[in-house]
Amino acid sequence: MTFQQQINAPGFALCTPRLRLVPLAPEHFAAYCRGMDAAVTRYQYPDPFPSLEAAQAVLSTFCRLHQEGRGLFLAVLDAVSGSFLGAVEVSATDTQTPEIGLWLCVDAHGKGYGSEALAAVLDYCRRQLSCSYLLYEVDRRNAASIHLAQKFGAHSHGYTEVVTPSGKTLQLEQLHLGENT
Repeated sequence: MTFQQQINAPGFALCTPRLRLVPLAPEHFAAYCRGMDAAVTRYQYPDPFPSLEAAQAVLSTFCRLHQEGRGLFLAVLDAVSGSFLGAVEVSATDTQTPEIGLWLCVDAHGKGYGSEALAAVLDYCRRQLSCSYLLYEVDRRNAASIHLAQKFGAHSHGYTEVVTPSGKTLQLEQLHLGENT
């Protein structure tokens, strides 16, 4: 079964003791839009969505890329309640260096969900993708995200300062996760 067939198979999910990571779907869009607030996006390229309609336009593209097998776009859900906790996105899965991103709603911070979600996705990517490593760009001021990446053996491979269209200045460290996966 190909990567595309696997991630689009009915019931596809990556499960951990506390989490279920499932393909992002329209039923997650409103919670995604609410969760990706100013606190979450402080050190990220995107800004909060100005409206649910704006979120739907972007997230529908993520869903299409997932269906095409060119990305892995997953909602992070509580395994028991099913509540939306955040998202993990692996873009450019058809290249040697896909990029991974992870964010959690503010209420989910500090509970170890990021480690659980990242471990599940890295394990899946190691088994299913033919890539050299996963690129994880993180702002140098985001200590929690840097620490999370370091737990998984991230190696720094450069730094770039970027100004986003909204005027945020980001200090992006290019980290490689799972080199020689």
